[in-house]
Formats: sequence, structure tokens, C-alpha cells
Amino acid sequence: YSFNQIPIIGIGNIWFLISFVVLIVMIVFAVLKFRSKNILAFAVLFFVITMSLYSNLIMIIGSSFGERFLFVPSLAFSIAVSWCVFKLVKISIEKIVITKSSILFKMHRLVLWVVLPIVIIYSSEVFSRNKDWESNLSLYTADYMKSPNSAHMRYYYGLVLMKDKSLNKEAQVEHPEYLDSAIVQFRKAAEIIPTFADAYDQIGLAYYRKNMNDSALKYYGLALQFN
Repeated sequence: YSFNQIPIIGIGNIWFLISFVVLIVMIVFAVLKFRSKNILAFAVLFFVITMSLYSNLIMIIGSSFGERFLFVPSLAFSIAVSWCVFKLVKISIEKIVITKSSILFKMHRLVLWVVLPIVIIYSSEVFSRNKDWESNLSLYTADYMKSPNSAHMRYYYGLVLMKDKSLNKEAQVEHPEYLDSAIVQFRKAAEIIPTFADAYDQIGLAYYRKNMNDSALKYYGLALQFN
């Protein structure tokens, strides 16, 4: 993800207001219920505390978004979902005695039947995603379509087109059509961020490899202008 896949919004945006109100309600609930050792209160506080490290509110970490930042906070989400599952099947968490066989197969089969569809759905998502990781080209080909407004995604897709397919061992252009496709992606990146010097630099390199030196100089000049 990068600008402008997730658009910048203002305080007056309805989705900001909804998420802000929900977060405040969660925090107030957690503070009021924490002394009673409420599981959901613990989950909320665990999420808020661990997520705060990556929020760019306490300190600037140099990155605005990434699923990896949710790895630790997601434990809180898992705890909350587990609590909801047990409530759904009307099983008292306080009375559970965990042994090798009791929790899933004897005492609490209902839990298994609730969780199993979730496991199947997400497992299928994992397997379907695996094929995208066959190579850099397959990965960026799949992902630029999922994030068409991301300047960096367009840029990286253009790079992989240039580096993986455009040159052979003798450094001669083997597939000119890949250079044309790369130029399209770099131009899209530059449309999203008009000062994206690296994108102009790569357009210049692509034109140079196409022996279109006037165009190459034009875009190299733009790259120097912005960086």
C-alpha cells in the first residue's frame, strides 16, 4: 500500500467519525471493566497498547501502513472472537477444563462446528494466494490490480517488467513490449504522485533502452528536477 490507495480523509469524514466513536467507546468500556478482569476489556487494552506503537501518534516510525503491524494486535482480535464463539454456543469459559481431548471433541463439539467453517474459508484463501508468490512478476501482476491507486505498487510492477523480461544476457532488449508496459506503469505512478522522481527516472531508462534518446533525456530531466 502507498499513496493514494487508501485516500487521505479529513476529520469531518463520516468513516473517520464512526471509527473514532467506536474506538473511544471500546477504550471507555475497557477502562471501566478492567478491574473486574473482563476478557473483552483485556482484549481492547491489549489491542490499543500494541497498536499504538505503530500508529504514528506516539512516534513516527517511517511507514504508514502494513499488515505486519497488526501481527501482535491481532492476538487481541483472536481473543475477542474466541470469547464471542463461546458465548454463541453458550459455554461458560470459566468452567472449561482444557485437556487433550475434552475441549474440542467431547465437551465442546459446538465450538468445533463454529470454528471449522472459518478455518476452511481462510485456508482456501491461503492456498489460492500461494500461486501469486511463484515469482516477483506473478506477485506484482496480481497485486497491482488489487491496488491500482498505489503509486509504489505501479512503480514496483514496472520495475519487475523492466528487470525480469526486458534484457537478455548481452544486455540487449529482448522483449520491447515489456518496456512499453513498464512505461505505462511508471506513468500511472507519476500521475498519482506528480513529483515521483524515481518513476520519471525509470521512464527515461526505458526510453533509452528503446533507443529513443530525446524522450529519455526529457524524463531524466524531470527526475533531476524533482530529486
